[in-house]
Amino acid sequence: MTINHHSEGPYVNRAVAYLNRNAPGDMDRALADLMTALSINPESDSALVNRGTVFLERGGPGDLEKAMTDLERAIEFQLGLASAHAGLGNAFLEQSGESGVRSAVDAFTRAIGLEPASPTSYFNRGLAYSVLEEWDRSTADLLRAQELDPGNARFNDTLCWQLGVQRQPERGLPFCNLALATDPDGPARDSRGLVYAVMGRNAEAVADIEAFLLWVDLSAKESCRARFRPIRLTWIEELKSGRDTFDTDTLRDLRARPIASGDAPC
Repeated sequence: MTINHHSEGPYVNRAVAYLNRNAPGDMDRALADLMTALSINPESDSALVNRGTVFLERGGPGDLEKAMTDLERAIEFQLGLASAHAGLGNAFLEQSGESGVRSAVDAFTRAIGLEPASPTSYFNRGLAYSVLEEWDRSTADLLRAQELDPGNARFNDTLCWQLGVQRQPERGLPFCNLALATDPDGPARDSRGLVYAVMGRNAEAVADIEAFLLWVDLSAKESCRARFRPIRLTWIEELKSGRDTFDTDTLRDLRARPIASGDAPC
């Protein structure tokens, strides 16, 4: 790519390409380009939003504060920038406590008002409502995200899981199968296993959870096995013995939640 050194635009565009490619070292390359873009134009809202995203993804010491500063500055320069409000919502979700989650809901609501066809803002607001145990609002937002992007495996998988948690397994099962049509060996096996368990179809639940554990064992991250294998083996043992694995408190604790940047176990 030939860069115009007098304009921030090409640097921002190349940074976005690095972030989309996400190869080793690309985050650092993106950050360097965004630093250059902002040295050319300190009021570039697109550079600020993307640098805020990089800080959130990197998740190092002080990065959350840097991300929020960038996103708030972008909003100062361009109040109607939906991506900045959505990014700020993601930043609020990484704060601890209910106040951060409620601030995230407000930010996603602003983003939706500015860009009502954005499925990601509905999805993230649905996860925030789930944390707050506002089940109807959570389900409504997750369903709206899926309507806007029906082939998204993560949206379908989350609906499958969340409806199982809410003891609506028959309603959730079609979303499980949609997710599995896209990703037949991934997390949706675990979600459908939970749905089958809530339905009392224990043998099918065990088969799906065992298949999920095979996927877990192939993960390059040890955190994946540590997070999922022990508890899933307990579930399998209880399901095979006919015990009630998922009481109300257990299901509530299993509700869908946002995953902080850098914290994905698999």
